[in-house]
Amino acid sequence: MNLGITITVLIIATICSLPFVIMVQNRKKREKEMISSVTKIAGENNCKLNDYDVFTNFIIGIDNFNNKVFYANKNQDDINVNYINLSEIKNCKINTVKENNKKSNFAMINELNLQFTPYSKPPFNVTFYNSNSNMQLSNELLVAQKWSKHINSQLHG
Repeated sequence: MNLGITITVLIIATICSLPFVIMVQNRKKREKEMISSVTKIAGENNCKLNDYDVFTNFIIGIDNFNNKVFYANKNQDDINVNYINLSEIKNCKINTVKENNKKSNFAMINELNLQFTPYSKPPFNVTFYNSNSNMQLSNELLVAQKWSKHINSQLHG
């Protein structure tokens, strides 16, 4: 009798935990794919990433020696990889797009970007978080602050 209950509990526990195991495996696969894509583009530009951070749909990395930042966004079908030559950039700052809630004093962040200001072109954004494509904001704000400081120290250091 106890053996039957134990087997039933193990089967139910396995069935309940299976979706979480699959989610973790898919996330690791997606991260490896994004890291591979960015390191491939970095290699094609004779660069090597010294530091990088990976999120659900985004990766950012830097080659401090060659003064380049590499980043990629993953959408449904492909990974869009780009890089920024920091010798062409004057400044980098965090830019948020917020939606104010009239019922409370809180504002919801709809978009979180690093805004790069080149010397001779208009500013452009690299998106860390977008509420349309991501479920919720997690550590992106802290990592955006980290990268803003890191890039500005690279620019002005």
